Amino acid sequence: MEVLKINYKIKINNNCLNLKVVNSVRGENEKDESLGEGIGLKNVRRRLELIYPEKHTLDIHQSEKEFEVNLEVCGINE
Repeated sequence: MEVLKINYKIKINNNCLNLKVVNSVRGENEKDESLGEGIGLKNVRRRLELIYPEKHTLDIHQSEKEFEVNLEVCGINE
């Protein structure tokens, strides 16, 4: 049985929230070429743009072994 892992790191620095989440994916999964096109991610991107316009970055990367999300939101205490 393959062990899947989830790691995360959250920090607040200079009024910015940084969140990094990395999870392993099953070896037989192929890289999803439509990454970022699902309705859930579209909704997340839209909400971030409405609440934190030009104050956030959302980067998503997928390899054969890992799925990684990096989110930075600045101006969280304004």
